[in-house]
Amino acid sequence: ICSWSIGVEQPQIIDFFTSAVDILSRTFDGIDLPPHVAEALARCEPLDRIDRLLIYADGSSLPEHRRKPPAQVEQEGNGDTWAFAVLGEQYVDSTSSRINLLGWTAQPVLYDPSATHFIGSQNVGSETAEREAMFWCGAWRLAQNCNIPTTFCTDSWSAGCQADGTNGSCKSDESFLNLRAIFQSLEGSLPGCLDIRHVRGHSNDPWNDLVEDRKSVV
Repeated sequence: ICSWSIGVEQPQIIDFFTSAVDILSRTFDGIDLPPHVAEALARCEPLDRIDRLLIYADGSSLPEHRRKPPAQVEQEGNGDTWAFAVLGEQYVDSTSSRINLLGWTAQPVLYDPSATHFIGSQNVGSETAEREAMFWCGAWRLAQNCNIPTTFCTDSWSAGCQADGTNGSCKSDESFLNLRAIFQSLEGSLPGCLDIRHVRGHSNDPWNDLVEDRKSVV
């Protein structure tokens, strides 16, 4: 008889796979949306099934705070933020599909090592915010525990390449290792069904602009 351990116990696994329940919002009450985003939302249709998940992620950082201590920036309310939105897609035929927004969330980056949702980010900057956005949408997707094909969309080339392992990091800190670990897990659970796509920022893509706009609500 032999046994082996992966370093986590069954209760922790159960906690992880239930951690993403009901964390996405579907309401935009009191929020002014850009017209092209509102139009895209109005075109959303109910789905009979989900053939693909599309996840748009974006991070934000104020350049003037880049070299300040993270604790100071956080205390002043100027810390980095991130957001992601999840879309369900149903294929109608070979040339058309239906889209519906499943939900969105926007959150601040946490720099305090004692914080429950600290992933190792130590510096204020756009790289931190974009990496956190990809980590958390990847963690949400992994917690769904299903094999629906998934496309991640980000306007950050570096965050996307670090997630899929194309590029490394000049500093392999805890946040980078956590990001790569999440996407290695997704690669193993979604063989041939995982895609990370670079989208152009500020190009009137309504879904990318939705997460770009949502970061301001944090």
